[in-house]
Amino acid sequence: MKRLLFFLCLGISCLVSAQEYTTNWPYLFSEFQPGTVFYKDGGKSALQLNIHLLKSHLHFLKGEQIMEAEPGKIDRVEINGVNYLEIDGRIIRLLKAKKGGFVGELVLGDFESLLDNSGAYGASSNTQSVQKMSSLEIGGISNMNHMFLKESKDGGKALSAIREYVLIVKGECYPASKKDIEKKLSTERQQAFKNFLKKHKIKWKNPDSLYELLDFFKDEMPQ
Repeated sequence: MKRLLFFLCLGISCLVSAQEYTTNWPYLFSEFQPGTVFYKDGGKSALQLNIHLLKSHLHFLKGEQIMEAEPGKIDRVEINGVNYLEIDGRIIRLLKAKKGGFVGELVLGDFESLLDNSGAYGASSNTQSVQKMSSLEIGGISNMNHMFLKESKDGGKALSAIREYVLIVKGECYPASKKDIEKKLSTERQQAFKNFLKKHKIKWKNPDSLYELLDFFKDEMPQ
């Protein structure tokens, strides 16, 4: 924790650029970026990295082949000076940190909006959704050749990005919403949480405001 806080205190620059995502190139960055993967066993690797927007998984280049990093072994990822953590296999950008935890940003592609999820008589059909998702051509999943994807990155279907703030406390990741946090609290502490919100007036879409929330949040999450 202290080591990671040190790196965060060095400053975090924004890598997000005006970029159009497509199903042929569903990656956070328009090109694979130089970065370093720090492993839990103390080792590290300098690689060309990108974050795939289907499940926010870390991909890297091995020659011209796109590879997916093995989950569970990564401690931290640094891409162009920006720090990320792997939580439950997902790569989450770290925005602000306190002793008790972090405010992070998760970016996912809105693949569901590309699918027609209605079943018979207008009913929702999860089975149809899964079938259509599996048949959807997704770069980095259905084709892992880097040069081929680069040449066809402007093709495919336009893909929107969903950006969500999360709180990372004691290794757990929670969506930054009043409802999701209250689920983790005892009945007795829910009132204390409501009083905290009234005093601090948390803005759920503002990472600076969520940073204040960590003062309460860190003591309420399970070990």
